[in-house]
Amino acid sequence: MRMTLLLLGVALAGCSRATPPLPAAADAPIQPSQLRAITCHFTQTSSTQVTPAIKREKAGEPMDWTFSSLDPAANKATAIGNLGAVDVAYWLDGGMVPQAVFLETSVGGNRMMTTVYINKSLRGMSAIHSRHFSIGTGEAVASQYAGACDGKW
Repeated sequence: MRMTLLLLGVALAGCSRATPPLPAAADAPIQPSQLRAITCHFTQTSSTQVTPAIKREKAGEPMDWTFSSLDPAANKATAIGNLGAVDVAYWLDGGMVPQAVFLETSVGGNRMMTTVYINKSLRGMSAIHSRHFSIGTGEAVASQYAGACDGKW
């Protein structure tokens, strides 16, 4: 009987394996570096034309942007809007409130910047999109959009 128990114990010991780690809980916070895409809907807009006099213009139409192929190591991403897709510069900034910052340079050399303030749920993240450009006559136009974004990982 002792021998049988000993053999059974040896046999069971040979079958035992290390327990694999448990998967992360579904509600575990996602790290900003794990983001793969961010989709934004901008609803509040304003525009100002800077001529010798400052002229405020009517608010523009709402717009949607998706930022995909996020690569914080290479500082690159792709911005997809109603006119197509374009490569943009991308920075992921830590800090008290992590931020995803996207900078587009148009063919004409104008700059458009979007900042997304990342929250732990990756839902309803606040965002601001700013455009600073010239209309070709040397007059500047500044426009701002504010909205919310959802992240995908």
